[in-house]
Amino acid sequence: MDLRELMKQETYRRLCLIEALYYSESLLSVQHLSDLLGCSVPILHSDIKALNENDLQFTIIKIKNLYKLNFEASATIDSVYANILETSVEFQIISELFFQRQYRISAIATDLRCSFSNVQRHLKRIEQLLPNWNIHVAQRPSRIEGDEIMIRHFYYLFFKERRLPLKSYGFSDKLILAVDHYIHEFLLKNNVRNNMNTHLQLMHSTLICLYRNKKKFHLDAQLPSDHYFRLPNKSEHSDLVLLLKRECGLEYNSDLMMEALWPVFSDHLVLTPSQQMQQEKTNYKLANFYDLHTKLMRAINLILENSLTESQIQESLRILGNDVLIYFPDNELITILGNSKHYTLLLLRKKYGRTVDRLMNTIYDFLYKNRLPYSEEYCELYFFSLIQSIDGLLQRFATVEKPVKVLLLSDASPNQEKFWRLMLSSWVQTPLFCSYSNYPYINMQDLNQVTKKFDLLITDITMPELESFCPVIAINSYPTPQDIANIRNFFNSLDTSIPDRKETEHEPTLST
Repeated sequence: MDLRELMKQETYRRLCLIEALYYSESLLSVQHLSDLLGCSVPILHSDIKALNENDLQFTIIKIKNLYKLNFEASATIDSVYANILETSVEFQIISELFFQRQYRISAIATDLRCSFSNVQRHLKRIEQLLPNWNIHVAQRPSRIEGDEIMIRHFYYLFFKERRLPLKSYGFSDKLILAVDHYIHEFLLKNNVRNNMNTHLQLMHSTLICLYRNKKKFHLDAQLPSDHYFRLPNKSEHSDLVLLLKRECGLEYNSDLMMEALWPVFSDHLVLTPSQQMQQEKTNYKLANFYDLHTKLMRAINLILENSLTESQIQESLRILGNDVLIYFPDNELITILGNSKHYTLLLLRKKYGRTVDRLMNTIYDFLYKNRLPYSEEYCELYFFSLIQSIDGLLQRFATVEKPVKVLLLSDASPNQEKFWRLMLSSWVQTPLFCSYSNYPYINMQDLNQVTKKFDLLITDITMPELESFCPVIAINSYPTPQDIANIRNFFNSLDTSIPDRKETEHEPTLST
């Protein structure tokens, strides 16, 4: 579930238009776009004109009645999501519910230059959506309440995708720099290799915590006092101590700083194998998650012929936990607007179709058998976590598959089949066993018998009298994009469990 449900119809349609053009490998026609978006051609033209007139980092270009999208070299579609979250009233209201700058709805409407009824309408839709994540809207003042961990995780994702500048939390530059220095010291003290993603998450988490504490909201869950990680010494951060008191009215203490760094101290963000090993002994939820998901890793390792080491399995469990534990066992996934995983999966299917399906089916079976949520979004989350944590996972899945036996048959040139074999390896990521005939000519009866040994016949010869025992794909001697698409579609739909074929006597000789 994502926040797209809150969007106005016009904004949603224009976002879908941008995504269709952005992820398309070719130019798209007016009719295709209007059918895809479910709108008339005049409305489509109006949307394109409006988008091009806005101060955005892309331009929609028309070429002979076909459309393409040109982004500036320094921008991606992420900038579109950020712009929508920043400028659309429905998402501005979500920000206002966090910051609580106004007591009444009428004041919020004035600040947003929007009618009272419009704000009420958006608030009602927000109130209907947020409870899916155990988050609720309260009034006077308008504010967010509920599961405090989910609230803070939600706003981290929301502000990150909105690209909210850290200064927008309302704290001074000095306090932000002091927090930045504290996080650097915290990671250094605990021998954690810093990176942009981890540091940014902890920066947002800390500033969100300070703001929520200012508004008298605290974490419901008690964080462990005997955690593996240690906080920096208070005496080394006197500037932070002073600024917390001055700007937030908060006293520096270990409980506050552990709450500020809650993803780490609640083990929703496990940063090192040492932390993983230690906290698995004391954190029941984390231990339960690892124990259960070891079954998934065993299933994957079995497919990979037990080639994963124990350290690789543990590392994968650690990364999977960082992505999934916040929702375990049955919380609804939080998605803001971006859905790049879905489109990337579509691209991967074009080359790794069989492999992707096999891994996705393994994930689905695990989730279903263990009564965990098994929606498409959950499967995609698991899929990308796994391929990012296990080097070359898709390639390794492909190499253990049974080779697909392909017969290549051409009369175009003496080396045509060799050329095709070379091209096939770049079109599909599947083990192949390619053969071609040494006979100067093969009659249909012989060829019919030969096809019993193969999964696929690729040829540039039209043979209506052939009664092949395997599928046949006719292509041009120098394949067209449609030929390549047909071949990829075949491999993507091919069953991974190919039955063995019996050898037949008196078959023509084939070269491999």
